[in-house]
Amino acid sequence: MRETFEPEIVIEDISYDTFYSLLEFLYTGKLHLIQAQQSDVCFLMGLLRAADQFCVDCVKQMCEKHLSGLVDAENVEGFLLEAERFQATQLVLHCEWFKRQQEYEGREKLQMKKGITYSSSLSSSPMSLAAATSSVAAAAAFLAFPASSGGASASSSSFGPSVELLRGFQEPYDLAMGPTTSAHTAVSEAFISAEPADDQAEPLWSPGGPDHCPTPRPAGEDPWASVTEDFEHNLDMMILGGMVDNGSRWSSFCEQHEAKLTLLAAAAAMGVRCATTIFPYSGEGKPPMFGDFEAQRHWMEVTTALPALQWYEHSADNNLLYWGLDYPPLTAYHSWIFGKLGHSFVPECFQLLSSRGHESQQCRLFMRSSVLASDLLVYLPGALCAVWGFASPKEAASVRLLAVVLLWLLPPLVIIDHGHFQFNGVCFGLCLAAAGCVARGRTLLASVLFTSGLLFKQIALYYAPAFFVGILAHCVARSPQGWLRALGRVAVTGVVVLATVLAAFWPWAVLSGSPVASVGQVLHRMFPFGRGLYEDKVANFWCSISVVVKLHRLLPAHRVPLACAVATLLALAPACGCCLRPSELKALSDRSPVGGGAFAFAAALFVSSMSFFLFAFQVHEKSVLFPCVASCLLPLALGPERRPSWAAAALCHFLLACLFSMYPLMVKDGLEVPYGVGCTLCALLCEASSAPGVLRLFYRLSFVFGVVLHLVHAFLPPPGRYPDAWTLLITGSCCAYFLSCLVAVTAAQLRGVFDGSGVVATAAASDPRHKQE
Repeated sequence: MRETFEPEIVIEDISYDTFYSLLEFLYTGKLHLIQAQQSDVCFLMGLLRAADQFCVDCVKQMCEKHLSGLVDAENVEGFLLEAERFQATQLVLHCEWFKRQQEYEGREKLQMKKGITYSSSLSSSPMSLAAATSSVAAAAAFLAFPASSGGASASSSSFGPSVELLRGFQEPYDLAMGPTTSAHTAVSEAFISAEPADDQAEPLWSPGGPDHCPTPRPAGEDPWASVTEDFEHNLDMMILGGMVDNGSRWSSFCEQHEAKLTLLAAAAAMGVRCATTIFPYSGEGKPPMFGDFEAQRHWMEVTTALPALQWYEHSADNNLLYWGLDYPPLTAYHSWIFGKLGHSFVPECFQLLSSRGHESQQCRLFMRSSVLASDLLVYLPGALCAVWGFASPKEAASVRLLAVVLLWLLPPLVIIDHGHFQFNGVCFGLCLAAAGCVARGRTLLASVLFTSGLLFKQIALYYAPAFFVGILAHCVARSPQGWLRALGRVAVTGVVVLATVLAAFWPWAVLSGSPVASVGQVLHRMFPFGRGLYEDKVANFWCSISVVVKLHRLLPAHRVPLACAVATLLALAPACGCCLRPSELKALSDRSPVGGGAFAFAAALFVSSMSFFLFAFQVHEKSVLFPCVASCLLPLALGPERRPSWAAAALCHFLLACLFSMYPLMVKDGLEVPYGVGCTLCALLCEASSAPGVLRLFYRLSFVFGVVLHLVHAFLPPPGRYPDAWTLLITGSCCAYFLSCLVAVTAAQLRGVFDGSGVVATAAASDPRHKQE
C-alpha cells in the first residue's frame, strides 16, 4: 500500500505592519513602529494577538504596557475581553483594577448627592489605607455621639484607645500624604476634640474643612452601611493595586532580565556548591577502603594508566576487589579525561597502585573542582533544557526562573555530589535534557541524550520505562495516517539508540579480539546480581519489611531479582500506560499550547523512578535522588491552568522527606550541617507556600515527628538487641510516605485528576491560533 501525504497550507490573518514589527523584533530586537503607533488600539491589539500566537513574550509585554495606558471607561470591557482571549495577564489585572475604581467613583458620586462625602485617594496604597481609616473614624464618631435632642457631655478620654489607635496610624502615613491636608490627619484631630451636639448643631468636626465633615446619620439608617462599603473598597484597591504594581513589576522585570537573572542564579548555584565542598567527603580518613571519593579517584588512576580493554578486567594492576570499575563506559571516559587533567596538576594523586588512599589538600581540591566543572558543563544546561521543554508557552518568566533555581539548588543532589562526593550531576543533566526534548517532541535527540545518561550511570534505568512510552507516544501521535509510519519512526529511534550504544562500547565490541566476552565482562560489572537486595538501611519496601519478612528466606537467591523486577513493573505499569491513552495521543498530535502529554510524561518519570527505588534489586539510599529530581518537573508540567495552589508546598515536603531518608548516611559522612541547612530551607519553603488546612496540618505534624526522630537518633541509645532500631524507624516512615506518594500520583493519573484532555480541548478551542488553522 502506498501512502500519500497532502501538504497543508495555512494563511495567517496578519496585517503588514504587524508582520513587519515581528520580523524587526526577531532580527534586531527593536520595535520602532510600536513607538510611532503607540496610541493606535487596532495596531496594538493585532500585534498583541500575533505575539501571543507565536509566543513572542517581549513584544506581548510591550503591547500590554501601551494598551494599559489607553484603557478608559468606554473601552475597558472590550480591552478586558481581548486581554483574556490572548492571555494578557497584566492587561487583565489592569482592566479589572480600572473597572473597580470606576465603580467606586460612581458610588462616591451617588453618596455625595445624599450629603455624605468621603475623602480618599487611590493613587497609592498608603493613601488608600488612610482613607479606609478615616472611614472607620467617622463611623466610630457617629456611634459615640448619636443624634438626639440632648445628652450628657462626653470628654475625649471616654474613647482614649481609639484616639491612640488613630495616632498610631497617623504617623507613618503623614510623610506620604502631606502634613495637614490628609483626611486621615483631619479626622484624627477632630476625633480628639469632638463634643456631643444637638440635632440642629453644625457637623461634629471641622478642622479638615467642609469636604471632611460627614453629616449626622439620619434616624433609622445603619451607620456602618456606607462606611463599611467604603472601607472594604479602599482595602480592595490597596490590595489589588499592590498586586498589579508589584506583580506586574516583578513579572516585567523577569521578562526583561531573564537571561541576566539566569546567569545570577547559575553563579549562586555554583557558590552553594563551593560552600558545600568544605565539609567532609565519604570515607575521609577511614582506611583501608575509604569511600566514594577514593573510588572516583581510583577510577581516574586506572583509566589513565591502563588501556581501555583492561579497565573492567581483574589483574595485578587492577584489583577489582578494591573499588573495581562497575559503571558504564561513559563514566570510564569521564574518569579518563579528568585523570589526564589530574596528571598535569597533581601527578602524585593518580600514580598507579602507589596513590591508593591519597588525601592531600591538592588532591581534594582537584577532585572537588572536577565535580564543579561537571555540573557547570552538563547538569546546569541540562536542567535549563528541561525547564525549557516542560514550561508552557503561557508560563510566566518568574515561574520558569523559580523552576531553574529549584533544579540548580536541589539540596539532596548538591549534598550528595559535593558533600558525599559523586558525579550524579552528569547523569541527571543528560536525563533532564532528554526529558525536555521529549516534552518538545524531539525524540531522536532525546534518545541520544538519555542513552548517554544510561551509559554514564546504569541506574538511569529508573527512567527507562517512562522514556520508552514517552518516545513511543510521540512516534504514534505523529503518524495518524497508519501504523506503518509509526513503526518506521520507532525503528529509526531504535537505530539511533543502538548506534549510541555501539559508539560507547567501541573498544570492547570492535577492537577486542573476543568482543562477546569483553562486552559480557563490562555488563557483568555493571549489573552485579551477586550482591545483596539493598545497601545499608534504605527507605525502600524490601528493607522496611525485613523486620518482619525477609525476602531471601521466602525465595531462592536466583529468584529474588526476578521477584523484584515483577513488583517494579507492576508498580510502574499503570502510570506509564497512561502516556499511551487516546486522549494523551490526541493532545500530542494537536500540539496543544497547554503542553499536551507533558504532565503524563513527567508523572511517568516520577512513578517509574519511585517504583524502582521502592521495589528494585540492589538499591542504595542515594537512589532516592532519581524520584527527587523527577518530582521537580511535575508542577511545571501541569502548566499555569492546571497547577494547584498547593503544588509548591507538596514538592518542598517531598524534597524534605528525600533528605530525611538519607539522614543516617549524612551522619556517617559528617554532613550534618549542610543536611540541617537543606532541611530547614525545605521546611521554611513548605510552610511559606499555600496549602489546604488538612494538608497544612499533616505537614506540621510530620515536621514534629521528624524533629522527634532526629532527637531520638542523636541522644537516645538504641536497644542493645536492636542496634539499628532508630535507623529503621526513620527509613520505614520515609518508605510509608514514598508509597503514599506513589499511590497518589498513580491514582491521579488513572482517574484523570490532572488529565490534559479536557483542559487541552477547551483551551485549544478558545485559543485564537487554533481557530485559524
